Amino acid sequence: MKPNAYRQKVEKDLSDWIERGWVPASSREPILASLPKAAGGDGRGWIAMAATILAGLAVITFIGDNWAAIPRGLKLIMLLSLFGGTAVASGLLQETRKKTSNALALLSALIFSGSIALIGQAYNLPGEPDGAVFLSALGAALIGLAGRSAASSFAALVFGGIWIGMQLGEGQLTWLSLSFWGMNIVAGLVTLNAWLLRSRVLWHSLILSFLPLSSIHLAELSSLLTMGHLGVFSTNWDFDPSRTFGFTFLFITGAMWAALTAYGVRRDEADLTGGRTLAGYSAWFCLAAIALLGLPAHPEGDVIHRFCLLGASFLALWYGAKHHYSWIAAAGILSLLTGISILLVDIGMDMSAAAIIFAVTSAIALGVAYLLKKQASDPEGASQ
Repeated sequence: MKPNAYRQKVEKDLSDWIERGWVPASSREPILASLPKAAGGDGRGWIAMAATILAGLAVITFIGDNWAAIPRGLKLIMLLSLFGGTAVASGLLQETRKKTSNALALLSALIFSGSIALIGQAYNLPGEPDGAVFLSALGAALIGLAGRSAASSFAALVFGGIWIGMQLGEGQLTWLSLSFWGMNIVAGLVTLNAWLLRSRVLWHSLILSFLPLSSIHLAELSSLLTMGHLGVFSTNWDFDPSRTFGFTFLFITGAMWAALTAYGVRRDEADLTGGRTLAGYSAWFCLAAIALLGLPAHPEGDVIHRFCLLGASFLALWYGAKHHYSWIAAAGILSLLTGISILLVDIGMDMSAAAIIFAVTSAIALGVAYLLKKQASDPEGASQ
């Protein structure tokens, strides 16, 4: 755990321990004084990082503006020199100037991406735009891993998102695409770098990137289970998008994200990087999948689904509040409101009756919150 995060955790725990009488209040200052000081900075590193990127982009823009007048051989030499120079400089500064090294690695990835199109144009090489984007994602992922650069790895995920959007627009995103499996390799390389760097930004980005990738996998798997063949994302939709397929897809999706929520909690309890982040995102995605299981809605309502949605919502709200997972608790609140709204639509209730139900639900939620707080502040009385 990073020093700043560790200090914040100890400060919070100390307040709870003093309130419960486990630690005397006089011990607070000596304990805090023994902890590592919170890291500070004047922002010079970030300014240098931004300046490095801007300087490199200025050079690239100047070359692009005069591209037609540069001989083909010189074009290749210039691009290779820029790419190699930024990569080598990034490696040399990795130990002494981490932010500058990170910026140079990102710049190297951008130069590599631009070089693919420029070299292809200069030498009239055949190719497709989506192939260039895929190579850009793979190159940025490899540069990020080699240079321990979170910025370059983040760029790989951005290129990957662009590639997925292009493939969805063309209806060619299937399990049978080698490039799609290649994009999973890109995500794996970024995951490895996030684990090595313990980068929170990369963990957030990876989980968001994992959502579309996993959805594609699970949709193809659901198609195979329900229709006996693949091809959900192909242009020739020769199947009936039935409720069975949708139920299978959302059920598997919800189960997977529920398991990842539990895994994230386990990681957080073991003080491992990314555990709390994984638990928070996974809870949102899991509850969203459970809510969507009720679609398409029926006039009489799906009673079992409504009970499952409300039950999962209350569970998330209770667990998040009890164990201080604010994202899980927030997901539970939103899911609870969604479930109540669906119920109101099911029974065609008027606004006055809906207001009463919301008020009663709010009172119950406040009562539960009060009881949890009282139990936390008086553990001995709660156990009697």
